[in-house]
Amino acid sequence: MSGGTISPAVGTLTDSRLATICAEKAEHAFRDYEEGFLAITRRARERFLTRDWSGTYADAAERLHLYGKALDRLTSDLESVMEARLQERNVWTAIKAVYSSLIARRTAWEIAESFFNSLTRRIFATEGVDQAIEFVDTD
Repeated sequence: MSGGTISPAVGTLTDSRLATICAEKAEHAFRDYEEGFLAITRRARERFLTRDWSGTYADAAERLHLYGKALDRLTSDLESVMEARLQERNVWTAIKAVYSSLIARRTAWEIAESFFNSLTRRIFATEGVDQAIEFVDTD
């Protein structure tokens, strides 16, 4: 066995504990995405001033792909953590509630909500809107 902490089997976790773990992972993934996006954006002024159009184009492409890559990593991580419980809606309702509290003071909370909605749509392939597991009208 390798070093590090041993995580409890997902089946032994309460819904609230699993929701907390997953919401924290989602918030961390959003924070990483946002930091990456802002780092790329900070280069824009210099690129413009130096007329680095190919760099500007590359940055635009990188920003576009950043969102999908962040969601790919998060989805994979949650699949590993949640295992057979991945599509338990009651857990996702709790994840949404915990995540909402984690992003409440963020300036970009609306973008954080959209990020979460993108995640749930990947997991559930939602058609229409599922208010229990998605943010609607900034609830």
